[in-house]
Amino acid sequence: MFEYLISRCAVDVDTGCWLWTRKLDSCGRGYMYDREVGKSGNASRTSYRVFNGPIAPGLHVLHQCDNPRCINPGHLFLGTHDDNMADKRAKKRGKSISRPGTKNPAAKLNETQVLAIRADARSQVAIAAEYGVSQMMISCIKRRTKWTHI
Repeated sequence: MFEYLISRCAVDVDTGCWLWTRKLDSCGRGYMYDREVGKSGNASRTSYRVFNGPIAPGLHVLHQCDNPRCINPGHLFLGTHDDNMADKRAKKRGKSISRPGTKNPAAKLNETQVLAIRADARSQVAIAAEYGVSQMMISCIKRRTKWTHI
């Protein structure tokens, strides 16, 4: 199982994260069939169990690195639901907390592209088509209601 997990990851040399390269769930976490448990589930839980041992009922696998695709057992630790929520608040994660720019996992653009968009005199429709975003996003960038931190 060690080899199986490692072979399905790409290592981020800057962070040390083992990024799951296969199926992801709707939250961006690795998703896989775990033969030893006999069901599909979170790849982080499988990695923790394989490398560190059993997970007691009711415990969650949390990420020190805050990367939901990471399955590096050195980045994983166990905690309760309350621990997970406290970790989320302490690290300012979650839907209620906006992460600006490229810190937002849903970002389609980077800072260089945003600056180029602001300087671009073409129609918003043409710019949007080039960057693969909506005309509304271009409008928001130009009006500085999105990407306000740069």
